[in-house]
Amino acid sequence: YVDYESAYARVDDEAIANAIDEANEQVLNFIDSVYQSSSDRSLVVAETYLAVSIICRIKALGAVSAGVKNAGNALWIGLADQYKKEAYLLLEKFVASIEGFKAPRKA
Repeated sequence: YVDYESAYARVDDEAIANAIDEANEQVLNFIDSVYQSSSDRSLVVAETYLAVSIICRIKALGAVSAGVKNAGNALWIGLADQYKKEAYLLLEKFVASIEGFKAPRKA
């Protein structure tokens, strides 16, 4: 999945694969079922943003466990929140419409 290494954002392939699977599940649970086999590029981008958001949260947990000060943790959480927000903005047009209440009928 990743063909480069970064000193500040190292994440192994297994974590990336898990993030992709989790992001896919989140997208499928959020969108209307009629779009589940859609090839719309917005769905792919939204899923990618969700996967990156999950990876940023993994990095935040890693920063905490490594004893990094709160600033490093806050940076990862901020990035995660921004990617998640962007993902759900893209997904809004794929949500099933919610029908309102109907007036009761006379028996």
